[in-house]
Amino acid sequence: MLVAVIDNTTDATLLSCTVTSTSRGSCSSASRSSSAAPGDKVEVRVTATGFRGNNRQWQVRFRH
Repeated sequence: MLVAVIDNTTDATLLSCTVTSTSRGSCSSASRSSSAAPGDKVEVRVTATGFRGNNRQWQVRFRH
C-alpha cells in the first residue's frame, strides 16, 4: 500500500513511501518532494490494494 502526505493547499505530494509484506506494517521516507508553507493543511492518504487493506485503522507519526 502507498502512504502519501499531501499538501491540501497546493495538492503537492510532500512525502510518500510504500508498505510491503516484508516491512512489517511500516514505512519511512528520508527524502521529501516538497515542503508545506506555514498554515497549509496536510492530509495523509493511504492507498490500499486488495482486501487486506480495507476497513483498517492506521496510525501515522511524523518526526522532524
